[in-house]
Amino acid sequence: MSRRSVALWAVGLGILTGAITGSLVTTTRPARTTQFLAGAVVVAVLALAVVIARRYEQWGGYHPFVRFVVYLVSLLVATVTLDGLAGLLVGGTGIVTQLVEVVAITAGFGVTLWVAFYGGADRLFALALDVLDIEW
Repeated sequence: MSRRSVALWAVGLGILTGAITGSLVTTTRPARTTQFLAGAVVVAVLALAVVIARRYEQWGGYHPFVRFVVYLVSLLVATVTLDGLAGLLVGGTGIVTQLVEVVAITAGFGVTLWVAFYGGADRLFALALDVLDIEW
């Protein structure tokens, strides 16, 4: 594992994660949206650096395109779904809505980390093969 590789993946995925998740929080002021974006980028980069460094053996075993697609698809599905549900349940644009959305997005990020780094994608793939009765 090279530190350069870990850093590049963490920064790249962290910026992507921050841009997606930070923009999902409902705000009424552009400055507040920018604050959420910046905070999400910092948190995502730090979290991803730790996770990638610890799970690099599994992470490095796949083609980079597969790594990126698994991470991005799981991030989009988990965060957008949970944020949408939070928005439907709470509604509005106040501080309570923002807190609920941040919790939902954080949970979505956790799901993404599980899928991409802790064997979730393999388990979901095996489950899909079993449910669809496909021989692999």
